[in-house]
Amino acid sequence: MASKTEVSIMDDIIEYAADSARMKVDITLAQRGELCESAIERVLLAALVPVIEVEEGCPLRIIPAEIALDERVGILCLSCQVKIEDYRVDFLLIDSRLKRPLPIVIECDGHDFHERTKDQALRDRSRDRAVQAMGAMMFRFTGREIWRDPIKCAREVFELLETHARAEEREHSTL
Repeated sequence: MASKTEVSIMDDIIEYAADSARMKVDITLAQRGELCESAIERVLLAALVPVIEVEEGCPLRIIPAEIALDERVGILCLSCQVKIEDYRVDFLLIDSRLKRPLPIVIECDGHDFHERTKDQALRDRSRDRAVQAMGAMMFRFTGREIWRDPIKCAREVFELLETHARAEEREHSTL
């Protein structure tokens, strides 16, 4: 089986986005690479937009982290290249529509920069602990997972959002 290129994967994602002009604008923004540092980040970002909007049925806004971290925003927010303590994470996703938003940190682990050496693995584990200490959920995808099926990776993130929202809903309904 021939490996897919970034362009062919982006074309598949744009097709998945169907007729939504705004989603295509966000996907185009992801393609231009201004928000991301690597091809796997661009591909995952492009997949997150339509999956969350189609599945969740609400717009996902790509905004700066300092706005996303303001719990009063009341929207589903995605920020790219966010500084958390001494680290920079690839994505921070926050559903501030919830009473108790669950920050989700998403990392795209390309082989060149993650777990190739002991020092890289040590840095990744330290980053994971810093993220967890701030009360966030850490999601790591390998480059291979993203290249093979970025829509599936995005759906895993969406499923976590849904699980958290349902748990909050159940908690409020029992009060």
